[in-house]
Amino acid sequence: MRLVAPVLVLVATIILPAQFLGMKDRGPLKGAPPSRPPDQQALGDREAFSTNILEAQLASDIRNMEDELAFMRGKANSVLENARGYWEANFDHGITMIYVPAGTFVMGNDQLHAGVSGSAAAPAHEVSLAGYWIAKTQTTKGQFRAFVEETDYVTSVEQPGHEGPWVYNFDDHGFTTIPGHSWRNAFHQVTERFPEIQVDDSHPVVNVSWNDAVAFCDWLTETTGVNFVLPTMPGTRFAKRHGASSRPADEGSRSRRPPR
Repeated sequence: MRLVAPVLVLVATIILPAQFLGMKDRGPLKGAPPSRPPDQQALGDREAFSTNILEAQLASDIRNMEDELAFMRGKANSVLENARGYWEANFDHGITMIYVPAGTFVMGNDQLHAGVSGSAAAPAHEVSLAGYWIAKTQTTKGQFRAFVEETDYVTSVEQPGHEGPWVYNFDDHGFTTIPGHSWRNAFHQVTERFPEIQVDDSHPVVNVSWNDAVAFCDWLTETTGVNFVLPTMPGTRFAKRHGASSRPADEGSRSRRPPR
C-alpha cells in the first residue's frame, strides 16, 4: 500500500515550502550567499512551506523601531509584545509575524567540504541582518485553504497532466510521484490506515510548489498592504537561533537554500 510520509517541517515558512511568511526585503543581507531559484517541481509530503517561510526585512536606516511599529499597527489587526519581549503582528487567518532585531551570527560549518551533503554551508561565515518580521509558525493548511477559496487558485500538482508530488511508498520503501495527491488530501492514506492520527487545518500545508508559495505571498501582500515574500536561509536560521521561531535551530547539512 502506498502511504504518504510524515512532514519534515521548515520554518515559515511553502516552506509552503511551507515555514512561509515574511515581508519583502527593504535592505540587503550582508554576507548572505547568492540567491537562486529552487526546483520548480512541487514539494513532496516530506516538506512543508513555512510561514516561517515569509520574511519581512527592515532596513534600519530607513525606519527606526518606533516608525516600524507604527507602520505595522496601521496594517495588522494588532501588534503586541509577547512574554519573551518580542513584538508580534497578528493578521487574519491566524497569521502571526514576529519581529527579529538586527544582529550578526555565524552561519555554516567548517567541517563540511566539497562532496559532503550540505557542503554549500561551508565555510562558517558571519552574516549581518537588519531587523525583520518573520512568521511565527509554518503556513497551515487552513491558511492556504483561505487563499485558494478566495482566489480559485490551482496549485502546480493540481494542473492537468502533472505527474503528482513525491509520496512515500511503504511497499517499495522509497518515494514516488502519484497523480491526484495534493495539499487537499495529503496523508489521507495514513489517516485511513491509522484513524487515531488526525490531520486538520491546523497542520502545515504540504504538496505545494515554490510558485504556489509565491502566489500565497502575493495574495497576502494584496490583502494586507504589507509586502510578503518567502524567507531567506539566513533569515530563518537567525530567527531560530534568536528563539523567535517555533522550530528548533539546526545546523549545516539540513539548511535550505534561499528561495530567491
